[in-house]
Amino acid sequence: MPFGFFYKKMSENSFSNILDIRHELADSLRFCEALKTESEQLKTIADRHQLHYQVTMDSSGFCSVTVENGNFMTYEHLINDKPSIVAQSNFVEQVMGFLFESVANLNRQGIYHLCFAPSNLLVRKDTVIPLLLFHGSSYLTLNDQESLYGAYAEYVAPEVLEDGVADARSDVYSLGKFMEYLYRDSDVPLEYRSIIKKATQPDPDKRYSDAAEMKKAMSSHHQLRRSLTLGIAAVVLAAVCISLFIELTPNTEEIEYVEAAPKEEFDDEVSPSLYDPEMELKAATPDSSVTHVDEAQMKVYEKKAEEIFRKRFEEEADRILSKIYDKEHMNSTEKKFLSTSTEVMTELSQRQAELGEEAGLSDAKSQRIASEIIDRLSNEKKAKLEQSQKSSNE
Repeated sequence: MPFGFFYKKMSENSFSNILDIRHELADSLRFCEALKTESEQLKTIADRHQLHYQVTMDSSGFCSVTVENGNFMTYEHLINDKPSIVAQSNFVEQVMGFLFESVANLNRQGIYHLCFAPSNLLVRKDTVIPLLLFHGSSYLTLNDQESLYGAYAEYVAPEVLEDGVADARSDVYSLGKFMEYLYRDSDVPLEYRSIIKKATQPDPDKRYSDAAEMKKAMSSHHQLRRSLTLGIAAVVLAAVCISLFIELTPNTEEIEYVEAAPKEEFDDEVSPSLYDPEMELKAATPDSSVTHVDEAQMKVYEKKAEEIFRKRFEEEADRILSKIYDKEHMNSTEKKFLSTSTEVMTELSQRQAELGEEAGLSDAKSQRIASEIIDRLSNEKKAKLEQSQKSSNE
């Protein structure tokens, strides 16, 4: 760790957590006094992320620290042992959430951690909750801040190293460097690149004002990513539904009506074998019993049939589409989602054909009306789901 070497020591049939302070720091009276003062101050901090310790000094003046009981390791050790843990769902968001909570509590008391190096954060075995030990603001009286943190000075804000001054923005800088470390073996997600870039600006005025503002920005970017994911999923679903609808819709064949060929007239030289006497018997006059139907009245009937079909199919479509447009199915696996979608589109196609036949509409017209209704209801249900999810997140 930045201040020394952390290990377990066996004494009186029990293990103790010991941190031997680096010799150059242990030789500094100012550092040892700051260490003792901080140890007493930490007794008043009741935070689940804060570890407590006691300072002991031997006869030669060499000091060491005894940390409270527990099976601890550094975050650097945890990530090196299980690098795949970073790729787990919401791991980074969860860990940063713990740190934001802890930093907010410390900053309210005028305490700044300043160095969120992975080797300066501890974690209990089988957990991912980061734990804090020493806080950099207790050691700002030391002249050489860069030597204080040694190889881990890159995680400390420039104003701390150069001028020995710190505020909430200094913690923001170090949090950004730690977040950057978590993605050292992979590409930083697009929605977090701007957050890390702003948090690690050399100029404090260009960073987030505190950890709370950084947390808010991270939550907003995360929510945006979820919305985009849902939007893409909805587009894919719509494409699949339309494709299935078209595929499952019966094809309509156009019938070409061919007029009868005109009667040929034969002259006297035509062979008698080609003469058909029945042709002479055909009546040329139209049937006078045929009545003409009022076209305007037919349009009224057809419009009424369409209204009946629209109303009945919309009720059926709303009921059927509700089977897939809910939280359970939208969050299900792709295989399960597509399977349910296929069943829904098959049922919609069957009801369209049945209701269209009952209303006396042609297949082409009933299909067109059904497609419009399905698209409209799908968009409405998708929007309602997104609004519901947004409200629950807030």
